[in-house]
Amino acid sequence: MTHPRTSLCPETHLFGADWTVQSIPLSIRLSREFISWTEDEMMALTKRAVPLYIVDYASGLNLSLTNWSIPSPVVRLDMAPDCRGIYELESNPAGMGVAHKFGLPIAKQIAETLRSLDVTRLAWGTAPSREPQREDLRALMCALAEEGIVIREITQLSEERPGGEPLWLRAGQEDIELITPLLPQCLLLHQHGGGHKGYLERKVNGKYSAVKLSHYAHPEYLDTYQIFTDFPEGFVLKPREGWGTRNTHFFTSNPLFRTQTSSRIHIERALNIAHQSGEPYIVQAFAAPDRFAGNNWIWRVYATYSTGVKR
Repeated sequence: MTHPRTSLCPETHLFGADWTVQSIPLSIRLSREFISWTEDEMMALTKRAVPLYIVDYASGLNLSLTNWSIPSPVVRLDMAPDCRGIYELESNPAGMGVAHKFGLPIAKQIAETLRSLDVTRLAWGTAPSREPQREDLRALMCALAEEGIVIREITQLSEERPGGEPLWLRAGQEDIELITPLLPQCLLLHQHGGGHKGYLERKVNGKYSAVKLSHYAHPEYLDTYQIFTDFPEGFVLKPREGWGTRNTHFFTSNPLFRTQTSSRIHIERALNIAHQSGEPYIVQAFAAPDRFAGNNWIWRVYATYSTGVKR
């Protein structure tokens, strides 16, 4: 795997009225071992997530869970570079229109996946919370149309009648009440912005990558020092059913992130507040992003479902 990092001058691109995208001529060559590891991780996380979602979202399953036992035809693995750790498996991904515009051949792959699922017609639209992402989604839908998928734009979700063609929708937890009648035809997973994070609670190579906060102790006996011992490189405290960075805190001794991390006192206070709130939280091992050109960089790996090998 190589990371050429010379002559990297950011270029700014306007994308519709709502997106400004900076790009740099950075190429990354991935080894076959990395690709195999990534596929295995995606499969492991998906196999953990699907039964949780089928139970927890039984009253509002999307089309993908109902028909194919997958959260979405397309998922995105958000991860630290060089296999250092995984942040989440996103089943409500955005950014694919931008990715297409910048040359990622994602539309062809998605179209092949949709046809393999006997989906040749799509309705598409955005819920109120995701309206700024309409141009990104429009770019993807136009690319799918060029690949032979018949598309129909929905301009007013409130006027859409349930029972139509499969729906590719940009929506989140904030929009659930509005879109509930349409969930049975939605291809993506919209509860909690792409499903709760319960699938992260696991051991990898004998070490915790994430655990329930309640794993440690009853609130009266919370031993925060044990958390610091179990995660010596640092950890992230995040709501199991959160989305974005809502109520998320992280602690690490890594000097590169000293100005961004919460203090130990702040973390201990946050841990106690999380315990007392009754909201399920996850403690996840901290995986450092790259620091590059003054910014934090992570990898976002898209994958489509393959019916041929059930992956």
